[in-house]
Amino acid sequence: MAYVKAALALIVAVGVAYIAAVTFSTHSVLQRLVALGVEIPINVRIETTIQDWMGMAPLYLLIIAVGFFIAFVVAGLLSRFFPSQRTIVFTVAGFVAIVTAILIMNAALGVTGLAGARSTLGLLSQGLAGALGGYAFTRVKRIEA
Repeated sequence: MAYVKAALALIVAVGVAYIAAVTFSTHSVLQRLVALGVEIPINVRIETTIQDWMGMAPLYLLIIAVGFFIAFVVAGLLSRFFPSQRTIVFTVAGFVAIVTAILIMNAALGVTGLAGARSTLGLLSQGLAGALGGYAFTRVKRIEA
């Protein structure tokens, strides 16, 4: 039963992080267009966000899932040394997982594949999405402290 709960928590965490990461990325790109003088109505913002949720799913979902699996295994081991800080450990693990994945892709490909992560603020927003996923993991798994 513990493995089922952990798997469910991982699925929820990946979903939360993915939705947040893609939304942050989409609106980062759209905001750059606005800065150039392009008017983007709210209906276009919503439609673009939904299209990006669907379009980025296969690859970015997999990247987040693999990163979270590795990060949460490490976080589980670390939280044994810091039992009163488990929520923080898993939240930080989510942040680190996504930022690390983006930096590895950047180093391997020579470009940042995720347009919304090309700036420092964009990269940090992706980390925030990972942190939200890490926090969601602790809530579903009911990790206390």
